[in-house]
Amino acid sequence: MKKKVIIREVSPRDGLQIEETISSTNKIHFIEKLTAAGLKHIEVTSFSNPTRIPQFADAEIVVKRLKAKEGVYYYSLVPNLSAKLRAVDNVKAISLIVTAEEEFNLKNLNLSIDESMNGIKKIVALAKEKEIFCSGYIAMSFKTSVLQEVKRLVDFYLNQSVEEICFADTEGIAGKQEVAFLIEEIRKITDLKNVSMHFHNGKNQGMDNVQMALSMGVNKFDSSCVGLGGCPFLPIAFGNVSTEELVEFCNNNNIETGIDLSKLREASTFIMEKLQIE
Repeated sequence: MKKKVIIREVSPRDGLQIEETISSTNKIHFIEKLTAAGLKHIEVTSFSNPTRIPQFADAEIVVKRLKAKEGVYYYSLVPNLSAKLRAVDNVKAISLIVTAEEEFNLKNLNLSIDESMNGIKKIVALAKEKEIFCSGYIAMSFKTSVLQEVKRLVDFYLNQSVEEICFADTEGIAGKQEVAFLIEEIRKITDLKNVSMHFHNGKNQGMDNVQMALSMGVNKFDSSCVGLGGCPFLPIAFGNVSTEELVEFCNNNNIETGIDLSKLREASTFIMEKLQIE
C-alpha cells in the first residue's frame, strides 16, 4: 500500500499573523486556491483578541463568507473561551492551544497553563455539542526540560477526547534528536495515528524533522505556503516548513498527498503578490 501523508496548510492563519493585514476577500480567494490545489485540511483564521493580533479582526467575516467544500476541514484557532463563543456557530473544526512553558503561555495567551486548561475544557464541551473537530496543540513541546509538562498536557487532551494532538516546535529549535526523543515518549501514551507535528524552520532543519517523524510513524504535518509564518510573541519568528518543499519531497518518495503542486504554487504566487513579497 502506498504511504500517505496528511498535510494541514496553516498559511492563512500562522502564515499571515506576522504579515501586513490583507483584505477578507483576498484571504478567501487564497483559501479557495488552496482548496483547489487539493488540500483537505486548512487553518483559515484565528479568533484571537484583535487588539493583540489585528490581522484576524475579520475572523467572523472570513468563516461566514467562505464557501466550504465538502470533505475539507477548515480550522479556526480558538485560543480561549471568549474566542470560542465568537466562533461556535460558524466553524466545523478548531485548533486549541496551550504551551508547555508557563512563561510563554502567559506571554502568548495571557493565561497560566492551568487557566488555559480550564478554558479548553469548556471549549471542548461546547465543541462536542456542535460536533466540531478538535485539534489540541502543545506549543514549545520539544524541549526535554518540559517533558513532564508535555506528558501532563497529553493526558489532559486525551481526557477531553480531542480528535488529534499536535506537537509544535514554536521556537524552531528542535533537531532530529529532539524529535525522535519526544516521539518515543509520546508513543508510550497514545497511538501515533492521532498525532501531528508542527515544525518551524530554525537552522533550516524543518524538513529533516519531518523526515525523522515520518520514519517513526507520524504521518500528519502542518506546513505553510513558501514557509510563511512565525510566532509574533518571539524575538525571532522562524517560518514554517514549506508546503511546496514537503509535497515535492513526498512526490519524489512515492508518498501520496493528494495535492497538485502546480496549483499549490499558483496559490503561493497569489498570496505573495497580495503581501507584496518578492
